[in-house]
Formats: sequence, structure tokens, C-alpha cells
Amino acid sequence: MNTNEISQAKYIQLNAGVRYWEDAKLNGEEDTDGQIPLRDGEDWSPTIELATGRVLDWPAGVEADIHYKVCDAGAYWLLNAGKVRFAHQYGYVPDYLAIGQPGYGDYIIMKIGAGGMIAGWRRPDLDPEDWEILLAPVAPAMSDAARDVLAERQRQISAEGWTPEHDDCHVKREMACAAACYALPEITAIDGINVWPWEDNWWKPRDHRSNLIRAGALILAEIERLDRAASQDGSTSE
Repeated sequence: MNTNEISQAKYIQLNAGVRYWEDAKLNGEEDTDGQIPLRDGEDWSPTIELATGRVLDWPAGVEADIHYKVCDAGAYWLLNAGKVRFAHQYGYVPDYLAIGQPGYGDYIIMKIGAGGMIAGWRRPDLDPEDWEILLAPVAPAMSDAARDVLAERQRQISAEGWTPEHDDCHVKREMACAAACYALPEITAIDGINVWPWEDNWWKPRDHRSNLIRAGALILAEIERLDRAASQDGSTSE
């Protein structure tokens, strides 16, 4: 991505896998139940205006003191003025999301005032080398569910290395089986049936919605694999 493209960025959107919700205070009280605004399942997903540090859709009157451990369980998107995602990065926390003290790539540290402004925010100097342009911009008119499935598919390619070439090696419907496991995790506990197609360390279930997003992305990958195979040999299925 070049500098001209990066200059389109008006917002940064987070999808941060928080380890411990109690590592935040809301209006001075420890958030033991994880009631932080803009929580999405097991992730914290705020959108921040880059120029001002304003958190979009932050509820009036709520103050937050955040010290979340995220490490490499983060996904970050740049949005243009129309709030369309056009670039992303995955992995450790960018330094500019730790305000007032070092985060060492592991922590999101910030204080959000009652008006939704992040204290001490400075517009970050975004390095184009840190960002990858999306295959196609994801528009806000798309439902959140569809957007999240496509974003997860992109993450699988970029962060996990599950490229089309990689997927083409899975000719025994492994991705479909993996999707079934995420959609219905209980089938992995049936005695005598080994449905999960890969090593156990690749089995990473989370909350139900997150599991369904992974299932949807895996189904998409399997359909794309079938389409590539069909274009090569003229068939429509395997």
C-alpha cells in the first residue's frame, strides 16, 4: 500500500481478543462482568476517529480506564470517510493504542472520557508497510455478519497462510468438516467419531457467534476450492 492510499484513513476499527475483561474500570468500578461498551462476544470492537481520538457510538456519561491484554489476538482495519474498510493488519497491538505508558505490543491502554474522547490521543503516524489492502473494500451496507465472515476469510489468508494454493491441497473436504465442527462443536465430543480433520492445536473454539464466523469463512474457502477445481477439469463437484 502506498502513502496516498494510507492517507484515506479517517478511522481505525479494532477487533481485539481481550484476555481479562476485569482489566478495565467503568466509572471508577472494576468491570468484573465485562460490561464495557462496544464489546462483541469475546472481542472489544471500537471504532476510533484518527484525527481526534473520538470513539464512535460511545455512550454518554460512561468513563473507562482500560488496560487490556490482547497480545497477538487483534485485528485492525482502516476505514475511509465513508466508513468503508480498505486496509487491515493482524497481530500484536500497535504502539499508538497504548497511551501514557508502553504497551510492548501486548496491551491496549487508554482512558475514555464521558464524551467518548480518548485522553492524550495523538493522530498516529501510520506506516504504509504495516497495512495490507483488502481484496475488495468492505462497505458498511453489508450486514455485520457478512462483513465479519469476509474479514475472517481474509485473516485466514493473511495471518494463517491459508492461501488458495494451501486450500487446494485439502481435497478430502477437510474445510467443510472443520466448518461443521465450529458450527456444532458438540459433534467433536461424540465417542467413536473423529470429525475434526486437523491437529488438536488448530481447534480453537470460542463463543457461538465467533465459531459461526469461522465456520462461514471455512465454508467459503471450501466453495472457492471446488470452483477452482471445476474450472480446471470441467466438473462441478467432488
